[in-house]
Amino acid sequence: MCLLLINVMWSCEEGKPTSKPAQKSIMDSIPQTPSKEAVLFKVGRKGDLKEAVLPLVRQLLQIGVDENFEITIYEQNLNEDNIPDAIVTVNRYQNAIESAKRANQLEKQAANGFMGQHNHFFFYDGKTDQLTNPITIGSTPHLPLEVRFEPITSEAYSDVIISHRVRNSAYQTFYTIRGKKPEPYFGFDVYNNLGTSEEKSYYLSFQKTEKFKEKIIEVYEGKASYPDTTSFFHLAKPTISKGNQKLYTFFYLEAIKKYAMLKPQPNHG
Repeated sequence: MCLLLINVMWSCEEGKPTSKPAQKSIMDSIPQTPSKEAVLFKVGRKGDLKEAVLPLVRQLLQIGVDENFEITIYEQNLNEDNIPDAIVTVNRYQNAIESAKRANQLEKQAANGFMGQHNHFFFYDGKTDQLTNPITIGSTPHLPLEVRFEPITSEAYSDVIISHRVRNSAYQTFYTIRGKKPEPYFGFDVYNNLGTSEEKSYYLSFQKTEKFKEKIIEVYEGKASYPDTTSFFHLAKPTISKGNQKLYTFFYLEAIKKYAMLKPQPNHG
């Protein structure tokens, strides 16, 4: 299992963080490359957002006129101005295939799920009509990035949860918008080794508490469901249901602006 920059455990009893060694999984090798500073580009929207951002997306990702690619717009209020914003995702599966052919590595890269820099996303700020530079997520491009929204760090607007695939495994990263830029603050596996004897999945629950302003994140063991006829698990889209066992609880730590794991309290009973 992989936790995104979660190197702190917090003990309510001791009142101070303690170090925790990083955990290893297949996800540890996945590069995520958000730019250190947001670079903003004026869109000039007059109507449909997809049509407005398309020229900028092509330019910023250097997409040729003959390349087929998938672009999807997800609109939601993502900051405090109460004006709809958007996440723009781009999937370049055809580019992955053509790149492998040019390198004479089609068979080799196919076996690896065409792992590479073929999935991207942008943040569009509705108030200023500006698009950020792209954030590229290393992944297998058989499927595009999955986007959903949850009010986690604030009730006034939503945060962004983006899931990506690595062959028959999936991982999710949580972002909030700070300074017109998506900032990651938490990450966790969705499932690992789907369709094998080592399959594991996780169900996340977001709960409001009196103790913390932001919602806590509870991680339960999950159960992945998919059709019995599924044979190519790189393309499977399982449904994850909640299991009975709670594995971890995380809370937002303002000092590091990320989520940290609550240290289990000793059982005195």
